[in-house]
Amino acid sequence: MATTDVIRFGRFEYTPAELDQMFEEATRRGEANLRLFPLAVSAKYERQSQSVVLTLNNGARYEFPADLL
Repeated sequence: MATTDVIRFGRFEYTPAELDQMFEEATRRGEANLRLFPLAVSAKYERQSQSVVLTLNNGARYEFPADLL
């Protein structure tokens, strides 16, 4: 009797092919979200202006006074 490899996560069981497909789908959704929704890629404090500068992955740059935090 041949058995299929099964990977268990709690009460769920998946074949390696199913896990590969789920990983590919999750990767596609993640990449789509990165294109659709801004994500902070850097934040820094500028001492001279006493402000925080936030840069997003879409190129937007936001600067605001640090005392607002």
